[in-house]
Amino acid sequence: MTRMAQLKAYALECLLKHCRAGKPRLQKTADAYVARALSVEASTIEDIQETIRRLVDADDQVTTEMLQAHDWEQAARVGLLYLVKKYRRRQIAGRELEEIVNQAIIQLFDRGRHFPHYRGVSINAFLCETMRSIVDHELRKAAKQPPLSEYGEDRPPARR
Repeated sequence: MTRMAQLKAYALECLLKHCRAGKPRLQKTADAYVARALSVEASTIEDIQETIRRLVDADDQVTTEMLQAHDWEQAARVGLLYLVKKYRRRQIAGRELEEIVNQAIIQLFDRGRHFPHYRGVSINAFLCETMRSIVDHELRKAAKQPPLSEYGEDRPPARR
């Protein structure tokens, strides 16, 4: 295993300690932590791994504090207003807007998506971007599914 692969694997392992949602999106996040750790003066791979661990732990602590202090009623209102203004619908791909807001909040709490607070991103801005991503995914998925015919099947009945 190369040094870079070893560092990325270690960063992923550190991230998984804080993530309750599995590792669907964490590879890019792990890469970012490796890059941040490599920007710090460190001579050995153990020093770099220690830097990665400290960065991940510190970021998770700050994220936890921010989540605890946030006004979630206001965040839900902002999220709903964002979706209504952007998509001008009450439902998207058969899902209520409230479901999408709740899914974005759950992904943040479960660390299913990495919250880059150290870049100055607000929680509300992060939630809006997460909701946009969820909706885009749902719409792409719906577009790939063939429409049901009037007979409730994917194709018309066979001719006799």
